[in-house]
Amino acid sequence: MAAIQRFPGATLWQTNVGEERMPKAKKNMTPAQKAAARVPEPVEAPAPEPLAVSGRDAEPKVRAKLPKEERRNRLALLIGGLVLLVALSFALYTCNYSHATDEARAALSSTKQTAVSDESGWIAFGDPAAKTGYAFYPGGKVEAESYAPLMHALADEGLFCVLVKSPFNLAFFDTNAADGVLAAYPQVKEWYVGGHSLGGVAACQWAAENASRVKGVILLASYTSTDLTGTGLRFLDIYGSDDQVMNRDNYAESQALLPADAQTVLLQGGNHAQFGDYGAQEGDGEASISAKEQREQAVAAIVEWIGQAAGARDRAA
Repeated sequence: MAAIQRFPGATLWQTNVGEERMPKAKKNMTPAQKAAARVPEPVEAPAPEPLAVSGRDAEPKVRAKLPKEERRNRLALLIGGLVLLVALSFALYTCNYSHATDEARAALSSTKQTAVSDESGWIAFGDPAAKTGYAFYPGGKVEAESYAPLMHALADEGLFCVLVKSPFNLAFFDTNAADGVLAAYPQVKEWYVGGHSLGGVAACQWAAENASRVKGVILLASYTSTDLTGTGLRFLDIYGSDDQVMNRDNYAESQALLPADAQTVLLQGGNHAQFGDYGAQEGDGEASISAKEQREQAVAAIVEWIGQAAGARDRAA
């Protein structure tokens, strides 16, 4: 037996070699009790967290609903913002237009030969008792007064000309402007309608719906997007060889929409902008003739063409 070393106050443990030391209280345990004492008590494992479920089986998230009045206010603000944005964009677009030159404005004055009258919706050139009238729609985003020199020159040749003032300088906002013109001057026996560039397109739309009220259509650097076949209208189109603004694809397609006896006059050296007097136009070709010369050639072609109809009518009579 091994020697036992005692320490003051120490608990006496079993001293037999090969046996576990244990307190006296456990010394007299049965073998079964000792075995049970050695087994640790089971520790309860934490419950697993539930797996996240997505898709149709997922529990829908509950969102707090805004009060009805607040939803209406937000919708009103959104709509108001969109309307303001559209209005601002439109204002910026329409404010950027071509202005008449000082030379063009000089043609707004009456002369001994031709009277000029500035009305609320148009400017009249010449004698309102003339036999033939011409209602003219300006080009898109071009100030109407820019065409005063052309209208004045035509009036000097005996043609009563009415230059329409389009809202926002866009004829498509008042394609029916010719209605007011014809109603204001009932003494004019026969009317022609037309215009420059996009103004001519708008004039053709009106003419197609009012073919019985006018004699024909006269376009400058323009084309029709409306079918004029079968209308019985006379048709004259004048454009410059150096016009780089007019859409040539649209022009080519429009030929199938013209009356069979439609006539075209090509002005060599002319461009798009010089039918009016508002300066150079972006993207246009450089003309090799002056603006004055281009307008003079256009006036001569129009007067001759209208005279052909008058001559044919006189011969028929």
